Amino acid sequence: MTDLGKVSHFLGIHVDYNLETGTLKLFQKAYILLKLARFNLSTVASKETPMRLSVENTDVKELPSSIGDLQCLEHLTVGENKHLQVLLASLGRLKQLQVLEVSCSELKELPASIGDLERLERLTVYSTRLQDLPSRLGDLRGLKTLVVRSEALEDIPTSLSRLQSLENLLLEGKLVRENGETAAEFLPDGFTHLTNLQILVLISKRLERLPDNWANLKKLQRLDLQCPEVFTLPDWWEMLPELRSMGLSCLSKSLTGRCGGMAALQMLEVSRCRNLTSFPDSLGELKALHGLRFSFVVILLAFPTLWVN
Repeated sequence: MTDLGKVSHFLGIHVDYNLETGTLKLFQKAYILLKLARFNLSTVASKETPMRLSVENTDVKELPSSIGDLQCLEHLTVGENKHLQVLLASLGRLKQLQVLEVSCSELKELPASIGDLERLERLTVYSTRLQDLPSRLGDLRGLKTLVVRSEALEDIPTSLSRLQSLENLLLEGKLVRENGETAAEFLPDGFTHLTNLQILVLISKRLERLPDNWANLKKLQRLDLQCPEVFTLPDWWEMLPELRSMGLSCLSKSLTGRCGGMAALQMLEVSRCRNLTSFPDSLGELKALHGLRFSFVVILLAFPTLWVN
């Protein structure tokens, strides 16, 4: 038997050990390089940047422009940064970004370059000062979820109608433009062209009327409305064949219009409608309805007659 000294390689594995510290390390770099060469991947760039980044609970006033150099970043969270008011244009260089979550109370605007995030699938924005959204929002053709909550939100761009991959939409804010002392009707008809939309939530204390034509929303399965000034649900009640769940909150007046065409509706929730006195009688035509909940509906005088029968 011959002593060949310390083992450095064994079956393609590099051996590194330290007798003083009592450590042993095994490396397969040679094996990995061999496999890369076999599949013609020897020259591919390695990932040296993080795929997920979270910037939360800091006092920063702006993010560094170098954040746009993180070419492999897939998930970016910017949350609870109370002094952050704007996001830099360099954000648009994050070509691999799939999820962008922003929760900053002082945020005033989103950069137009957000439209360059061609792989973005989810965008959530929480702020108290954000008034409008950039028109290039419509360039996010792969966006599936859009959540925007801001007490000051007024302007929703008509380019929203180009988001044909959008499945989930939540908008909270004024949703009306200020014209002197008069609040004009605002919610654009464009969002009714989102043919793949499945969940829609609208929350507004100022919105008075909803768009009339909802015929394109044939895949809509859940609808939640929290709009105290909306008192007429027009004929689109009859245009939502896949709607399974509907929530109506804070409505201040009696509802009119037909609703018997929602053949798939299974759950209806009505809450905090303190001045609601009646519902359309056609509600009794909803044969699939098996869940009904009323809460804090103080002066509802009677159920529709078809329910009683």
